[in-house]
Amino acid sequence: MTAVVALGATSFFMSIMFPTIYALGLEHLGDKAEMGSSLIIMTIISGAMIPPMMGYLSDVQSVQWAYVVPLVCYFMVWLSTRMGGLEHSGQQAVEQPA
Repeated sequence: MTAVVALGATSFFMSIMFPTIYALGLEHLGDKAEMGSSLIIMTIISGAMIPPMMGYLSDVQSVQWAYVVPLVCYFMVWLSTRMGGLEHSGQQAVEQPA
């Protein structure tokens, strides 16, 4: 039952991911916003490669190992938000208290 709830929660939280990435990605582009917008939209196509990669990995290894693919994707999104936010603010990363 926990896995079903986790899967539902993942879909719920992913629904806000793209609009947030889009808005933050275009925030400081100025006159280059049109090109930036095009590049962000093109990443949707690259996202279509994820399910076949997961399928291949599950065939050659196991389904559990296939979930490493989206884990890497989530890590890259997290990394780009951390790096992008620091780049525009001119500040260094500050650890937030838990």
